[in-house]
Amino acid sequence: IGLAISIFSIHLIYVLVIDPAVIDIEVASQTAGTVPERTMPIILKDLEQELCLILGLWCLFLLATRYRFSDSDQLLIDIDFTGLKEVDVSIETIRLKLEEAGESVQGSTLIPALKTSLDAFVVTESLESARNAGLDYCNLREEVIESRLTTVKYILWAIPSIGFLGTVRGIGEALARADEAMQGDISGVASSLGVAFNSTFTALFVSLFLTLVANSLRGREQEKIVKCKDFLSGDFMIQLKSIELDGAGKKTVS
Repeated sequence: IGLAISIFSIHLIYVLVIDPAVIDIEVASQTAGTVPERTMPIILKDLEQELCLILGLWCLFLLATRYRFSDSDQLLIDIDFTGLKEVDVSIETIRLKLEEAGESVQGSTLIPALKTSLDAFVVTESLESARNAGLDYCNLREEVIESRLTTVKYILWAIPSIGFLGTVRGIGEALARADEAMQGDISGVASSLGVAFNSTFTALFVSLFLTLVANSLRGREQEKIVKCKDFLSGDFMIQLKSIELDGAGKKTVS
């Protein structure tokens, strides 16, 4: 869906804005007998630039759907949703609070990690096993995030490659018109070299911007996972340590 919207939006901009502006500029330059100035429509007029913009907009769609911009896990930690400060706490109380939080918060890493850790603690009665189980879930979540970025990484590689293809095409056309330049008409060579340089300029600019956005969002996501690991290994383990197993097989406050 994002790719279809990107193709439609960018091509519509080209049809309604860029292409008419390019025609006006080229007609004016031909009338004056000069080379068209490097205005924005001239820089973006070729197919390679359009493809770069389409892939760039699609990449933004993918980043928007693959990252969570709100830090719900940090909010849960701040409001003490597991009852760290409460005196009367049990395994069932913690489990109920986790279930309640899971119904209201979507896409959380902390809640499933704590559930996994709690289940491991109930089965093994070992804090080390509970801690390792929760951390393993966090690591798995991090691997899932990396796997979902495969298409984004491909786009970040493809955009400069498309720009390079435009460079090769422009230089090839310029060489094919070398005889015109030798006869004194450099307009064809200048236009072809413009294709080469403009495609490279557009591709590198779009790639630099998208790389900055992708790395920033990836850093935010990794920071959230680190916070989850810290809470799991620290406060939550202390909370579980304060609970002992009674004769009935239930967890009670020591």
